[in-house]
Amino acid sequence: GVAPLLAAGGRDGEQSASSSPPAEGAPQSSAAESTRDTRHHPVRAVEPVLLSASDPFESCTHGMLHTALEPSVAVGGSGAARRVVALWYQDFVRNPGINSGTGLVADVFDGTAWTACAVPLTSCAGAVGYPRFPLSSNARVAVGPDGTIYVVTCSANLYSPIALQLTASSDGGRTWAKPTVWQENASQGGAYHADEPSITADPLVPGRAWATFDRAYYYYGDSSPSEVRVLTTTDFGVSWRSAVAYIDSINWPAIAVGPGATPERLYCFFSVCANGRSTAYDILVSVSEDAGQTWNAPTWVGSGAGQYGPRPSAVVAGDGTVWVAWDDTQTMRARLSRSTDGGATWAPAVEVPGSWFRPSLAITANGTVGIFYAVRSGTTASYAYVTTRDGVTFSTPAAISPTFDAKTGPTSGFLGDYWISAIADGDAFWAVFCATPFADLPATPQSPVDVYAVWVRH
Repeated sequence: GVAPLLAAGGRDGEQSASSSPPAEGAPQSSAAESTRDTRHHPVRAVEPVLLSASDPFESCTHGMLHTALEPSVAVGGSGAARRVVALWYQDFVRNPGINSGTGLVADVFDGTAWTACAVPLTSCAGAVGYPRFPLSSNARVAVGPDGTIYVVTCSANLYSPIALQLTASSDGGRTWAKPTVWQENASQGGAYHADEPSITADPLVPGRAWATFDRAYYYYGDSSPSEVRVLTTTDFGVSWRSAVAYIDSINWPAIAVGPGATPERLYCFFSVCANGRSTAYDILVSVSEDAGQTWNAPTWVGSGAGQYGPRPSAVVAGDGTVWVAWDDTQTMRARLSRSTDGGATWAPAVEVPGSWFRPSLAITANGTVGIFYAVRSGTTASYAYVTTRDGVTFSTPAAISPTFDAKTGPTSGFLGDYWISAIADGDAFWAVFCATPFADLPATPQSPVDVYAVWVRH
C-alpha cells in the first residue's frame, strides 16, 4: 500500500526548520513577497508529512487559528523545475455567504524540502490594489510542464458576491503575478455568483491552462439556471479569455486533458440537477476539439445523488481512455466510469469498494488508476485508496492515514467541500488531505485541523 516517503513533521518545534533565501536575481512581484516557511525532512519514512504546522496568518486573521481546509495537489515541471504543490485555505471562517478562510497557503516540494508561502490574494496575505478581499475558499492548483504554478480561488467579503481570482507563479511560489479578478456586481436584488472552480494545466504546452467554474444568478436566496464558464490562458496566467460550455442547473465543473494523440481535446465534466431542486443529479461531459474555444453538446455519463450534487473527478490516460469518478451520498459509495471513444459513449458506472466521500482520481504513467477517498465510521474518519486498470476489478482498499475525529473538532465537523486531493507522479501518487489530530480520542474546539501529504506506490 503506502510506499516510503518523506518524514512526518510535528507542531511547535518538532520538525526542523531552516531559512532558504530566494535565489539571487529572482524576479520580484508587484505584491509583497510571500511569507515563506521552509521545512526540511529526512528522506524515506512512512508517515504522512504535516504541511500546515505553522500559520502564516496568526497575527492577522478573521477566522479560527490553525484550521486548514480544502486541500488541492498538483505536480509538473521537469529537472530543477519539477514541483509538487499542495494548496489549501487557512483559518476557517463560517461565513453566511461562503465558508472560507483568511487566506491561501501553497506548499511546494522540490524533491528535498517543502516550502510554504502565503498566496497574495487576500488582505492578510499581502494582496495589493483593488479589489482586496478578506476571504478565500474553494482553491485549486495546477502545475504546467515548465513548472509554472496556477491558482484559482473564490474570494469574497462577508456578504459580497463571490468573485473569482486567478494568479500564477513561475519561480516556485516566491513571487506571484498580479491576479485576474472575475467579479459580477449585484443587480435588482440579486448577484452573479462564481463558485466551485477547478484549474488544469496543459501537460504538453507551457503557458497554457484552463479554469472552469459555475456561474449562477442568485435572487433573494434562490438561483436561476447557471452556466459552466471556461477560462483559457496561453500566456502563463497573465490574461484569460472566456467561453461558455453549457447552461443548466450545474455543480462542480472540472476539466480533464491528456497527453494522447489529441492534445487539443478537452473534457469538461459537471453534475446537473435532474429534477428541479431535488437531490438527483446527472453527470454530463462536454468536449472541446479546439482547446476550449468551442464546446460540443453534452453527453450523459452517469447519475448520482447528494445534497449539493456529486463532484466529478476525471483523468485522461496516455492511450486516450477517459476516466471519471463521482460520489453518491445515498449509497455512500463513489462511482467510476470510462470512455474509450473520446467521450461519445461511457461504460456503465461501477461502485468503488470502500469509498465514502468526494473521490479524487489520478492515473500513473503505466496506466494504473487510483481512486482516493475519505472513509467514515460514526464520528471517526480516515483516508484510503484503491486502484484499477480495467474499471471492473479493484485492489483491496489500503489506508493512507490513521483515524481521526471528524465530528467534534473546532469546525464542528465541517472539513470543507472536499477533504482529499490526489495526483500521479510517474508510477506513484501524491495525496493531500485534512484531518484533526490522529487518535481515537475526540478532538476539542482547540484542536488544529491540519493538511498532510503522503506519497503512495501501489
